[in-house]
Amino acid sequence: MVNANPNQLPLQKLQDGLARLEMVFLPKQKVAPPATYSDDELTSAKAYLVFAHAELEDYLEACCRQKAACALEALVTSGTACITALSLVSHFGVSLSIASDIVKYQERHTKLVPDFPSHNPNVTRPLLARLKDAVSAYVEQCHKNNGVKEKDLLQLLIPLGVSPFEMDPAWVAEMNAFGVDRGSHAHRGLSGVQQITDPFLSQQRMMRILNGPPGSALPTAGSSFRIFSLHSLDEFLAS
Repeated sequence: MVNANPNQLPLQKLQDGLARLEMVFLPKQKVAPPATYSDDELTSAKAYLVFAHAELEDYLEACCRQKAACALEALVTSGTACITALSLVSHFGVSLSIASDIVKYQERHTKLVPDFPSHNPNVTRPLLARLKDAVSAYVEQCHKNNGVKEKDLLQLLIPLGVSPFEMDPAWVAEMNAFGVDRGSHAHRGLSGVQQITDPFLSQQRMMRILNGPPGSALPTAGSSFRIFSLHSLDEFLAS
């Protein structure tokens, strides 16, 4: 398998990774009954499921870290605290201790000067210190993430200011099912897992996660759902 380009955007990296996994682990073509797949093909399909889950998990963590980094960069370069920055601070920010006198406050304030050479320091410098702590804590949480199910999505997205009410339940259900399928194969031996009859089922679910399941919410006027696929999540986090 070809090594991924480290400069690729997270979603493109995911799509390229999935394409390579399909080429390596899935049969060249789908067979129609009564024809069946070989044991080797079905075993390879299990490998596709486990590795595709890893690609998906890696994408989620990477795009979320990127969103947090952009919020920090915006505060550093323009002094603008976006919703993401404020949300991160509310979840992870460590309050600065109150100085006991003005001289001590001035000493601490001076140490923060290099962070903001061009705009009003009185508001942004203390916020920058808090946001740096918050982003560090959030990145650590991303590194500890271990899944793509609903609870994992909420822990990754809510600190970025994403409302869970903007996530289409049909899409979240696909993520949950994919996580359950992966867990049933990744934590048990080959003889202890349910037999796969169609090696393309996991790939089809992955495409529904990427593009949105049939009947999922579309960005129509008045719709409260803005996240109904990985493509829509990527656009949401890029905004």
